[in-house]
Amino acid sequence: MKLDLDHYRAPDIELWSGRSDGGVASRFHEIVKPLSLLEALPQAEKKNFALLGFACDEGVIRNQGRPGAVLGPNAFRRVAGGMPRHGAYEIVDAGDILCEDGELEKAQANLASAVFHLLNHRYVPILIGGGHEIAVGHWIGLSEFLQKKESIPRLGVINFDAHLDLREPLDGKGNSGTSFYQVWQLGQQKGMPFSYLPIGIQRSANTEILLHRAAKWGVNPILAEEMHTDQSTKETANFLREMDWVYLTICLDVFSAAVAPGVSAASALGISPQGRFLHILRSILSSGKVISCDIAELNPIHDINNLTAKLAASLCWEIMEYLND
Repeated sequence: MKLDLDHYRAPDIELWSGRSDGGVASRFHEIVKPLSLLEALPQAEKKNFALLGFACDEGVIRNQGRPGAVLGPNAFRRVAGGMPRHGAYEIVDAGDILCEDGELEKAQANLASAVFHLLNHRYVPILIGGGHEIAVGHWIGLSEFLQKKESIPRLGVINFDAHLDLREPLDGKGNSGTSFYQVWQLGQQKGMPFSYLPIGIQRSANTEILLHRAAKWGVNPILAEEMHTDQSTKETANFLREMDWVYLTICLDVFSAAVAPGVSAASALGISPQGRFLHILRSILSSGKVISCDIAELNPIHDINNLTAKLAASLCWEIMEYLND
């Protein structure tokens, strides 16, 4: 898979800053290193997380949402620098995939190439969006990598989201609400089963057509109103048992607007990032099956006091700490 270098921005390490506790480097800004995809990639020798931005608004614009997620990757970097590192892992900043002139499909193809190359060099990709159209390029790169190992990998997608994102593309053009319809289509072409677990879904944010489509395709979403129950934990565990690999994607609009105002579609009745959510998230990360992750729809234009950016940084911290165990 070939990376289009004309739609790529190399990392800017100056975006990472924060205070120091002295002595051994212990915060992200003190340890993160630039990794330009313009150069030959070294093989990661130990647990090495590669942060990659998807600077894109086009999917949200096509979806008639609030633009601003194009600024999400750098907003994340500016607040994540102060996060503490507790483990022995390494972090690299691999820069940003750009979407210019509305060419979303080209940006997704470029993202797929970047994900493939990072995985091929033993990095664990953590992508920061951008709208949830990030999922299409991410899944393509991940599936291409896994199909080097086996023709039909048992790859599951776990999506924390208020929306199913199962809308059919109009005139063949995808947007931030069609991502997992497109993943279903791509899986059909590759002969891969559609293994999809959406968690935190709000019935008031999804039409009956989408709910019926999910049921037809064997998708059993965990609703936001079910998050506090033991059943949500059991259903997640059952899904994990059936998979060899898991792609974890978190759309920040799954959370209440009180804690995540800076998203493309704020959720008045969204879930809490603590309690049962955190328990389920940690169980997924501790399963040993998560190969790649992303955090989507960080929109700093509508954020308040960097609340949403800080939430994204905290989620990234959870991902690194628990995948490193």
